[in-house]
Amino acid sequence: MSKNQLSPILFLAAVLGSGLAQAHTGASDAGFAAGLLHPLSGGGDHLLFALASGLWMAHKHFSLGQGLGLLLPPLMIGMLIGVNGNHGIVTELLLGLSAVVAVIMLLPRMSLGKLSGIAVLSGFTLMHGVAHGNEMIALSLQGITAALAITLTTGCIFAAGHFAVTGRYFQQQ
Repeated sequence: MSKNQLSPILFLAAVLGSGLAQAHTGASDAGFAAGLLHPLSGGGDHLLFALASGLWMAHKHFSLGQGLGLLLPPLMIGMLIGVNGNHGIVTELLLGLSAVVAVIMLLPRMSLGKLSGIAVLSGFTLMHGVAHGNEMIALSLQGITAALAITLTTGCIFAAGHFAVTGRYFQQQ
């Protein structure tokens, strides 16, 4: 499927799915299994954002390792920032917006350059991390395993988007 065919589908999914962003419920979602499942079932924002980010990075000729290396650190830093507080409605709105913006970045006429695109995606990735900081339960073992599982699943979703464009998991440098 070409970028021109896939972009409208993802855009529609982002618009319809961004209302599901109210899925960051906090401490009750702790644990490894809950963390693995959250990006897939906890709201359309996380799934669409990670998938669209992987697609965008692949279209901009970043390798899978480069893309993950640029976006997973802001996710983990955001988790540490959000661990001690309620992130609130503003963060939830930004998460919904993140999915829409990431998909818009895939549209041929809306695509950003590499540096500005990375800045936008990194900022939204940080916000996703802040929202998931509450799941870490003040750095408890159960919370940390949930955070690691969320990061693992997010990386896999990102890789799936990257793979959809490149047809392979790793590119030759």
